[in-house]
Parts: sequence; structure tokens; C-alpha cells
Amino acid sequence: MFGGFGAGISECQLPICTSQTFALPVPVPISHRLTVCDTASNYASYIDPFKERPQPDPPTHVGLPNYARQEALRIRDWHDESDRPDLRRDFVQSRRVSDITAKFYTDLNVRFATPCPVDHLVPTDSEGRPFMPSDDEDLNPAMAENTMQNQGNFVTRLVELKTENDIAYRTVTRTNLPQGLNKIRLSDFRTFFTALHSMSEHWETDLDDYFFLDDDGKSVRDEDHPEFADQDMMLDVQNMEEDSVDLPPSAPLTYSELIARDQESPPLSKILSHGSDASSDDFLRELYRGRRTSTGSKMPWVYRMDVIKGFMEAAAFPFRCKIGSPRVHPTLLLSGVRLPVNYQSFLIHRVPKEKEKRHMIQGPLMAAYVRKELEDFDSGSDDEIRDKLRLDQLKEIGSLLHLAQERRRQGREEKVWIKPTPKSGKHWFSEMASDAAEPETPDMDDANDLIAAALGKDAAVHFANGKKKKRTQYETWKAMEPMRSHWDPNCDYQAIGKDEGSEWDTVYVLSSMYYHVSILKLRVHGAYLDFVATGKFPETMPADKDWCHPVLQRSKWFDLFNVKDRIEAFRCLWGIMCYLTR
Repeated sequence: MFGGFGAGISECQLPICTSQTFALPVPVPISHRLTVCDTASNYASYIDPFKERPQPDPPTHVGLPNYARQEALRIRDWHDESDRPDLRRDFVQSRRVSDITAKFYTDLNVRFATPCPVDHLVPTDSEGRPFMPSDDEDLNPAMAENTMQNQGNFVTRLVELKTENDIAYRTVTRTNLPQGLNKIRLSDFRTFFTALHSMSEHWETDLDDYFFLDDDGKSVRDEDHPEFADQDMMLDVQNMEEDSVDLPPSAPLTYSELIARDQESPPLSKILSHGSDASSDDFLRELYRGRRTSTGSKMPWVYRMDVIKGFMEAAAFPFRCKIGSPRVHPTLLLSGVRLPVNYQSFLIHRVPKEKEKRHMIQGPLMAAYVRKELEDFDSGSDDEIRDKLRLDQLKEIGSLLHLAQERRRQGREEKVWIKPTPKSGKHWFSEMASDAAEPETPDMDDANDLIAAALGKDAAVHFANGKKKKRTQYETWKAMEPMRSHWDPNCDYQAIGKDEGSEWDTVYVLSSMYYHVSILKLRVHGAYLDFVATGKFPETMPADKDWCHPVLQRSKWFDLFNVKDRIEAFRCLWGIMCYLTR
């Protein structure tokens, strides 16, 4: 995906691209530098939000799902074969979004819960102590043991996460801070803030300020002179709540005053007021102050991936865990049919303590579902919004069930079809077997003679050495090999965090949309997972009558640009890791 960056560059030999920053040995043109590594950190430069410049594209509307619109579903018990739903028929026969009806959810029998506080997503220990850390830096003795042991790591990350956005952007882009502000150090969340800065150029609208210039070069806003206003550009950004900037007590000026004081160049309005020709002056009358340079619909999806990866890495690393993309293409086994799960973006695994097993991974513990596409859940008719909501929730359920199926593999071996005996050409295949004696490809000697006559002897020798004899249909059938494995050979599948002796497992997925995240929790029974995989009821029904009722809970959508929201989301993520690694 990021390969081929050195093609056509003859001025110098570029170094291998890594996740760390590097220095080019000799000057390279700007157009070539941008192709060295296609990540957010290489082409993110600080943009002064108080500097006047031409207006960017209108912001993309953020339409998050409204789960209050979800229709009430009937949950029923499964007692015998007459209650067994046909999941294969439902999913295999669906071709369009409109084919996804409420029957899908009725057959899956999933009980949906309304968005709840993050404290309800993480259980407590046997003594009732929470695994969720507090949102301050003080040590709380009432927390669980595993949370207490990792409190120091959490406080270090909490201090970085509380950094105001503009200060973090200046730090990762090596831009000088205004006088009166001390430099900060970003280590655990540097990747997160670097990608968040790139995302802010498309999504952060808190500082959007649209205005126009009059004939004297003075700024004129829409609310003062409606005749200058463009109705397509009217935004309700004045009513949005903005977080105040926390400054050290020694700073005598506010943050905006410090920024204005450090502006050395004259404002763009003064330059534009002395424009040379009327056409360019009319075009540049519409000015803008803010963070954005483009709109969210044009943002590369890799920015969102980098933000989520950096956010989850900070919570996984202290627990000897690593985050990465699935090494084997994820598929959900549904009634014997494997359905691709293309929306499983990241998986968190644990690294073994033994040095000789460092190439192995254990788990998985958690997953992340990062949407590449943008879906507006506020636009369209009621039926269209309902269909989009059903499809989106179905993808989230597929991600949760796939994670649960991988954790269910603990202590099991993959069943791979293997040819028991060599195939023969008898019976129904006798005609093809008799044709095997007569090769379908022409004699190579005749082919070499034709090539030598047309292209010369050297070409004939080269063709003969590189030519692979085409296998006949019979030879291909006879040499049939087992299907490829759907299990990662370097993964020790374990249900880390699952209570021993219990058939219930709890899986978590971090779901991302726009610049928001939501944490999903699914509590599912092992017999239900076996039914989803095979389509058959267990021979002996479990004693727990709720085995057929998975419970899906979720948090609200957290805005990663908002300091309070991302702290709350990180607290929940940290509590999940403490709970699973207890």
C-alpha cells in the first residue's frame, strides 16, 4: 500500500521509511519528499488558526447514528429445533441494503442496550472494586489491584492527554510556543497527536471564522451585513461551546492575545485591500480564519487509522500488549459459510514473557473497527436512515462475533480438509484420466523451432528455460491441495480475561466514525458461538436459559478533539485492559 515510493528518483538514495522520523541525506524536491512515506506525520505542518487566508471547502456534516430510532426487537428463547433460525439463508441471500430487515436481528437474538456510562462497561473485581481508574492524578485506594499497580503509567498518559490541542500541534510540528508557555514533552501520545493534527485540518471547526472585506479592506462578518453572506457557507459555529485554554499562572495575557502579539506579518486583509485587479480582489474578498484547509469528506482514511492506532497503543503497551492489523484475513464462520470481515482494522494481542516465544502472540484481547467510508445518518428519508443504521450495527455485530470466535479457539485445533488417499482416474473421471496420456500443450521441440525461426536461437533458448509446462486438467485435479488455513500459525489463541469455568465471554471493540469513538461490549455464551459457526443447536441445552441472548452494550460517541471526551474514552480503554489482564 505504501510501496514504490523511490521510483523515478535518481538524485539520491532514500532511506528506508520507518515509524520514526529521519533526515534526508541531500536536499530532495518537495514533490518527492511527500512520497517518501504516506503517513500523517510526514506532511503535517502547523497552520496558524488566526491567520487570514482564502476560505476552504464547506465543512462536512457530522451525522452520527441515533440509536433512539432503533425499533424494538422481540427476543425469544430457544428450546428445541423448532426455534432454530436459518442464519445462512438470511445472510447469503441478501444483495442490497434494503434486504437487511428486522428479521436479521430477530434471528441473531441479540439484546441491544441503550448507550450507557463507561463505568457500566467494565465489571468490578470479586470485592466490588472498580477496574476503571479515576479521572484525576490522585491515587485512589478503592481501585482494583491491577489498576493500582499500573496507576503510575496511567497518570503519565493522563497528563499528556490533557494537553490543549494547539499546544500539542505546535509540539509535534516543532513550532515555537508563544512567550509565557512552557514546552511540554509528548512521548506516549505523540503518534496520536500527530495524526490528530492532520485530521484537524479537515474536521476541526471550533475556530472557523468566515468574514468578508469591504472596499476599505476592513473585515465584515455575515451577521453584521447579511447582504454579503453566502447561504451555503452559513455555519452555526458561534453557538458551539469552546473549551477555555488553561494557562500557567505566570502568563499575564490570554492565549489569543499571546498569539496576536506574536504575529509579525501584516494581516492578509491589508494586503488584499491593495489588490491590483478587480477580479482577483472579488475572489479574495471571502476570507477565513481557522484550522481547516479542506473538508472532512476529502480526508485520507489513513489519518483516522493513525489516530485510533496511536490512541490504543498508549493503553496497550504498559500491559505487554501490541496492536496491529490482522495477519490472516478475518472471516466470520456463519453456519458453515465464511463471510469476510473487512472492517476488522486492528487487534490487540499479548506478547509472551519467554524470549524464545517473542515471535508469537497471544489473544486476541480487543479489536478496533475503523470506518473508511463516511455515512451521514441524518440525511435521507426515515426508511433510508433506518436501513443505514441496520447495516452499520450489523457490521459492528460481525466484528464482535469474529473477535469472540477467535477467543473461542483456545485449546482447539483447526479442522482442515485433507485428501485421505491419492486420487485415481477411475469411475466418473476415467475419460479425463485417459486424456492425460495426450498432452494438451504442443511439443516443446516444435515450439523451439518456430521461435528460433522467428526470433533467433537466443530467444528460443531463453523461452525454453523460462517456460513452465502447463498442467492438464487431470494433473491439476490429481494434485489438489488442502485449503489454506484461516488461523494464524504464530498466534496462540487464548481467551485472556475470561473467567475460568464460565461459558460466558466478554469481548470489546472500539468503533470509530468521523473523529469520534465508541466502545462496544458483547457478553456472549460459548454455546451461542458454536451455533453461529455450525448452525446447529448443542446436543444438550445449557442450563442457563439466557445462553441464546447475547447482550450488546455501548458507550456514547466521544469527540477526540474534546479534551474531556478523549480522557473519558481513555479511562474506559484503560479499565478494559486492567480487567482483561487481571
